[in-house]
Amino acid sequence: IVSKLGKAQDYWKVGDTKTVAVNGVNYQFQIIGFDHDDLTTKDGTRTKAGITFQMVDCLNTTYSMNGSNTNSGGWNGSTMRTSTMATLLNQLPAALRNVLKSVNKRSGTGGGSTSGTQTTHDKLFLLSEVEIFGTTTYSVPGEGTQYAYYKAGNSKVKYNHSATSTAVAWWLRSPIASYSARFVRVYAGGTV
Repeated sequence: IVSKLGKAQDYWKVGDTKTVAVNGVNYQFQIIGFDHDDLTTKDGTRTKAGITFQMVDCLNTTYSMNGSNTNSGGWNGSTMRTSTMATLLNQLPAALRNVLKSVNKRSGTGGGSTSGTQTTHDKLFLLSEVEIFGTTTYSVPGEGTQYAYYKAGNSKVKYNHSATSTAVAWWLRSPIASYSARFVRVYAGGTV
């Protein structure tokens, strides 16, 4: 209710965490922004999602973006979006699933394209290069804006949840521009 009323920032701050069970395993999620993402469907008078969360560390299980080395179709057509995220959404507690709102996410189209984006409507999503780093090196322009958590200079290093001393690379939804086989990722050291 606090988020729906646009008052989330009065109660929490960027970086605050909450424990959430995913398929029976507890993970930490952190606030990375307030009123950042456009809601797919207006919620009363609200056009922005009140809070955006991201996992602090990576899942115990690793997933590929697609079944083969391709970024054709971009985030929109990826196995990560069309299958994995749907599975993960169903593994969240029902009370959380019932309050998650769909937001509009812009992403490159993939397949070697060097410009242009497409919009998807997602409750769960990976971040884009610009949403983390504030600039684009490998992806097309137009995939959103930097979240407050990363704008504040916070670490981009993530660890494997089951082995917290092991830093790991993690996927972004951004297809690499002018290359049809890969998506952008953050390396274990926190670089793009």
